[in-house]
Order: sequence, then C-alpha cells, then structure tokens
Amino acid sequence: MADSSRQGQSAIKPVSEYLLIKTEVLPEVFSNVMRVKALLQAGAVNSVNEAVKEVGMSRSAFYKYRDSVQAYEDPMSKDLMTIVATLLRESDALAEIILYLTDQGAKLLNISQSLPRHGFVDLMLSVDIAGTDGDRVALRRELSKIPGVRRLELWSREEE
Repeated sequence: MADSSRQGQSAIKPVSEYLLIKTEVLPEVFSNVMRVKALLQAGAVNSVNEAVKEVGMSRSAFYKYRDSVQAYEDPMSKDLMTIVATLLRESDALAEIILYLTDQGAKLLNISQSLPRHGFVDLMLSVDIAGTDGDRVALRRELSKIPGVRRLELWSREEE
C-alpha cells in the first residue's frame, strides 16, 4: 500500500514554479540577498564583496540565491496611475507634463504617444506617484492648465 501512495504523490505536479511568500516566514538569507542587491543597485557599495560584508552574509550564499530571489512589485499598487491625454501637436505639452510630474516627485514608467492626426496626438503615461503628496485632484487640475492639453484623464486603482 505504501508503494501505491508514493506513486500517486510523485505524479502530482506543483501548482506553479513561482510562489509569493512573505519574507518574515522565509530564512533570513533571502532577505539578505535582496538587501545586497539593493546596495549594489543604489551604488552604495562598489562590489559584491563590500555589500555582503555590510549585510553580514557569505558571498557564496549570495551567488547561490541571487538569480532565484526577486522583489515583487504589485502592478495594481495604489501609487500607480495612467494619464491619458490629447495634446495639440505643435505644443510643448508633453515636455511640460513630464517636467511637472518629475518636479512633483513622480516616476515615469512608460510613455506612449500616437502619430499626429488632425493636429492632435494621443498620449498615455504610466506613472508611479509614491514620491508625491498623492493629491490626484490637484494633479489633474495642474496638468489640465498646461497649454496644449485638450483632454486629460487620470486612471488608477480605486481605493478599497
């Protein structure tokens, strides 16, 4: 009987190759790998050696897990928004929108612009507004004031 139950278990395939797990239930080495990656990406250290020393882990552990551990960013985060606008073709509205957003601390994630038609272009910007005050009403009001903006909509995840 034990043999038949083992055969059944080996035939069961995992649901997914990837799992989403809270870091607090994982061994500390996985969080350390992410801290080393963050130090390297930020340029806070000059080498992997410096980063692993600062974090307090071995280089071999870092290299063992570095390709298997990635940060998860929720694509439906409340701080992500899409700006959809129609702009006059001959205006500097796109440049002004980008300047305003970056001055406010927003991060541009994606810019898509249509080909001009009838003197207008359609624009779609994906923006992370986590670094701003988050006031969407003020953001819409200020972006609508930019010369050359003919239509403007802000799309974001509704508050739960």
